[in-house]
Amino acid sequence: MKRVKEGIKTGCFIGVVMSLLFSGLFGQGDYYPLYPGSFMGEIYYEYLTNFQVTLIAVVVWAAIGILFQVGFMIFTHTDLSLAAATILHFFVIMVSLFVLAILAGWFPLEMLGITIYVGAFIVIYIFIWNINRRKHQEMVSGINEKLQK
Repeated sequence: MKRVKEGIKTGCFIGVVMSLLFSGLFGQGDYYPLYPGSFMGEIYYEYLTNFQVTLIAVVVWAAIGILFQVGFMIFTHTDLSLAAATILHFFVIMVSLFVLAILAGWFPLEMLGITIYVGAFIVIYIFIWNINRRKHQEMVSGINEKLQK
């Protein structure tokens, strides 16, 4: 339950900050919790009030935060090898985040938008994975040094 609460807080905080940033840059003086020109944005803004759209965006941001908090449990609560856990985590997060990103109105639902999403996801995932790998290598090296003393 702690991970869920932390995910909700983190996801909502990052979602609000990002929506304020993008609204400030591209909103022409108006606040948009999601891109109105996206597939879902067009549907939301056609049939819902701004309050309802904002509420949907907050729920999606919370779900994204929960996804990342709970997704990490693939590494900590399974008996999978590191390689298998990484592959499973990659696909679970990529597919789940894809659905949530569509609901959040992050990109148009077109082949180019999907291609950019997949490409950006892979680049960001590899970048974060390398940072974590280096951090864990340093930790293991430190433990090994202490054991050799």
